Amino acid sequence: MSQWRAVKARFLYLTRLPLFILAIILFLFFSPATILPAASPTPIPGAAQAIITAEALNVRAAPNTTASIVGRFIKGDTVQILARTADNTWWQIAFPDSANRAWIAAQYTQLLDPISAIPIFGAASATPARTATNNATKTPTNTPTETLTRTPTPTNTAFVTPTPSSTRTATGTPTETPTVTPTSTSTSTPTGTPTLTPTITPTYTPSPSPTPTQQGRNPGAASIGYNTDTLIRRFSTIWYRFEYRGDRSPINIALDGYGVHDLELQVFTPEQVDPKTNQVRGAPVGRGGGNKAQTGHDVFWSGGFSQGGTFYVAVVNKTDRTIIYRLSAAGPAVTASAITAPVNPDPSMDDPANSPRVRVEISTPTPPAAVAMDYRLAWESLGLLLPKLDEAALTNYAIFYPPEMGVEPVVLSIPKAPEQCTPPHAVGEIITQSIRLCPNSVYANLNIAGSGIGIFGDEAGSATVKGEGRSFAVTAIGERLVLQRFRVQSSTDPLDANIWLCQYEKCGDGPNAFPGSTIYGGGILLKASGSLVSDVTVSGGTTGIAIISGADNFLINNRFLYQTGWSSYNRYIARTFFMGNAFQYANRSCKNPTGKGFYQSGCETAGWLCISCMDVSLVDNECRGSGNCYYVNGDGGVPSFNVKFFRNTCYGSPNNCFEATYSKNIWFEKNSALRDPKTGLDCNYPFWVGGSDILWGRDNNWACTVSADKAKSRSQSSTENP
Repeated sequence: MSQWRAVKARFLYLTRLPLFILAIILFLFFSPATILPAASPTPIPGAAQAIITAEALNVRAAPNTTASIVGRFIKGDTVQILARTADNTWWQIAFPDSANRAWIAAQYTQLLDPISAIPIFGAASATPARTATNNATKTPTNTPTETLTRTPTPTNTAFVTPTPSSTRTATGTPTETPTVTPTSTSTSTPTGTPTLTPTITPTYTPSPSPTPTQQGRNPGAASIGYNTDTLIRRFSTIWYRFEYRGDRSPINIALDGYGVHDLELQVFTPEQVDPKTNQVRGAPVGRGGGNKAQTGHDVFWSGGFSQGGTFYVAVVNKTDRTIIYRLSAAGPAVTASAITAPVNPDPSMDDPANSPRVRVEISTPTPPAAVAMDYRLAWESLGLLLPKLDEAALTNYAIFYPPEMGVEPVVLSIPKAPEQCTPPHAVGEIITQSIRLCPNSVYANLNIAGSGIGIFGDEAGSATVKGEGRSFAVTAIGERLVLQRFRVQSSTDPLDANIWLCQYEKCGDGPNAFPGSTIYGGGILLKASGSLVSDVTVSGGTTGIAIISGADNFLINNRFLYQTGWSSYNRYIARTFFMGNAFQYANRSCKNPTGKGFYQSGCETAGWLCISCMDVSLVDNECRGSGNCYYVNGDGGVPSFNVKFFRNTCYGSPNNCFEATYSKNIWFEKNSALRDPKTGLDCNYPFWVGGSDILWGRDNNWACTVSADKAKSRSQSSTENP
């Protein structure tokens, strides 16, 4: 029996040995261990950097999901990006070392450098490189390494194309405006629905591109973005500022995050920094140190001063890598954070169904509507090139007036939104072609420049663009631009809290002069003509939207909430139409500009403000609780002409529901000034029309604390505001 057991054991050994050897071979050649792990390649000068955001990310030999897997990254790994695909969906990286190339999906990374610094693969000169594989022997190939250059790709998408019919369109050609100036005097009552006659012809000239807003690039643009994760690029400095009362109470500045011990934290007094020239005098009065056991922070500084004013903090990165940090500044006499919009106490305000709206219809344009001779002649007469009309890339956007106005619908031809959305990391510093924002994504300081392009959100308007302090969240410069279906969140700079606002570029004289107008920043800055802004919600900031020196623009069905200055600020505009918009609670309290006294409301705020405007129509808008709801300002020798208010509503304005000073042909019909049913607050004056020629139309409903007769007599007998 023992002999049989020995033979059986020997037999089993001989039969299982080949299987064991085969298993070893399979393990060596096909085990996942041959997939290269993430490495830390030698830094490549000029390469962009990104951080992996997925728990595990495959590295592939080519930019597609069917390519072989040559490695893996884990969350938090840093990669060096050398090129990108044209659609910004794949990054070419240095992997597993600086001599080899591989690809990763862009959507699972956080870009640490501007996308404009990354060349498009195949669009630039190549240098020899090797492609990473999962074999032990690497074969040299001619995979190119891109040079860091970027050529903007202009687009010629057509927009706002007039049709041969009588339908009014917003183009560079002066066309029949749907409103005509009444010929009656200010004491007569029009018997019909008057319209405005266009009296000026704008000259379209090529517009400059906006300068990208880079908060913190110097003391003059010092940031107030405290208590938020911030990326500082290699070999760069980010400046901050805060207000200090100067009572010797402690100022506590803390810098936290992985790797922040390699950053320098510097503090400067107001006397050391000139924000106008960006000159810094002397060494910092304070430098951060690291003793987390004592302070609870990675880098910390504390101090106090007898003088007050604007203090500055510089975060300096002298390393060759990008670092993420969080900066805080606190103290009983420190004001460092921006003023944001309050939490909405009434959820119904966030529902578009509860806001005024005008009827619009969207359709595909027909071929005959694509080209119009008057449009071509107008452009050629200005010496400009007629943009190529691409019918497949256009959408008709029809705007309907109230039936009682007897005005035909306006039909705009606008560019279609792209099918694919562009994630935040893939947006360039200057947007030169249309983009769609990704649902529920957050973007910062978008700048668009060009002709016939737009920024589009999803149908729910869930994408958000954020701005900070004295910057604008969206800056749009050009012609025939579209901003549609997204949210904007802005904030008021602490420098501008509780001050009397300046509506002009400069107020005061001599050493007491101070800037105003767009200096305060806000949601949207539009320097364009023939453009459309629709279904956009802007909350917070000093200004909701500012339109400067434009013509033939349309603001349709937008909502502006809780601005501390003006929901809609307009200067030197012509033939512009505001329809179905909500201007809600644009108000502030402030010190008297003389320094004596304090105002609980007003302070030059307004739901809608226009300075030196011509041929402007407001139809079916709603304003609630703003200092002044609708304000046509003609002070300072810059009167407005031919402004028509039709069926607009003002609720609970503490000052004037409608105000027009030193202006001509201001027309009111079917407007209402009422108590705010949401707050129970009465409006004060229904209107104030000092120094203006007013055309009183039919069916206005003036129901404020001051009667219409008293408001008319007081304002017409005086040029001073009540």
